[in-house]
Amino acid sequence: MKHIKFIVFTILFSSLGLISNAQITDSKDTSNCATVAVGKSKISFDIGADLVSRYVWRGTQYGGNGPSIQPSACLTWGGFSAGFWGAYSTNGTNSSQELDFYASYTFLNDMVTIGFTDYFFTNDSLHEDPLNFKQNNTGHIFEPSLAFNGTDKIPFRLLLAANVFGHDNSRINNDPNSANFNTSDGIQYSSYAEIGYFTTFKEMSFDVFAGFNLTAPRSEDTKIISTLDPTMHYMGESGFYGDKMGLVNIGFTIGKELSITDKYSLPLTASVIVNPMANDYYFVFGLSF
Repeated sequence: MKHIKFIVFTILFSSLGLISNAQITDSKDTSNCATVAVGKSKISFDIGADLVSRYVWRGTQYGGNGPSIQPSACLTWGGFSAGFWGAYSTNGTNSSQELDFYASYTFLNDMVTIGFTDYFFTNDSLHEDPLNFKQNNTGHIFEPSLAFNGTDKIPFRLLLAANVFGHDNSRINNDPNSANFNTSDGIQYSSYAEIGYFTTFKEMSFDVFAGFNLTAPRSEDTKIISTLDPTMHYMGESGFYGDKMGLVNIGFTIGKELSITDKYSLPLTASVIVNPMANDYYFVFGLSF
């Protein structure tokens, strides 16, 4: 399958991405990284960057209301891939930035990918330690994933992913008789699933997707219950993708290549993304280098 670099958030497996002539996939799935061979070795690599009008991922906007620059670098060897991906807002009003490490193994004729992503969300003003992996104050999130990538004959894909460590939203101890009442009591293990259909028509790619929050946080984890009794005041958090199970990411992406020279084309994408749970909607344009 020929791979063309794509914009970091048009989704299969959400919004960020690389484009192939058959499907749109998450840029953090390095099995889809377009690579250049290193001499005669079996190792190949690639570097690049995407410029997108908004950073929208799995139905949620990150990094403020301005454009985002998203550099990437990846290394592949056979079915194994590993790399780094970043997102940096350009409007100067949001100090939260992102740097991720990801690795994957793709097998069964490129149909199945097992992945792992270490999302690291940092704040420029706080200067968080990237080597801090303490559960209660780390800026990292660990996410394993399993994906069916689809084929030309089976143009459907499926992603399953879950947060298993780190800066996922908290569960709150709700036992008033506990010494640890109203304190963090583990993470939500926020989980996400996405299904998509992809096709091409007259040298343009089309991708239709629907993503779901699979986690249902307890009511005490999503609300602050104010009472006169301070021992009954829960300081909860919502789930990572939403306050209840349901549809959080639905839309479509159209991609094409703009010919610059006989040897170089510029990948362009446009995405319409709706998050029904949050009542948010986006129209995102991007290009890749």
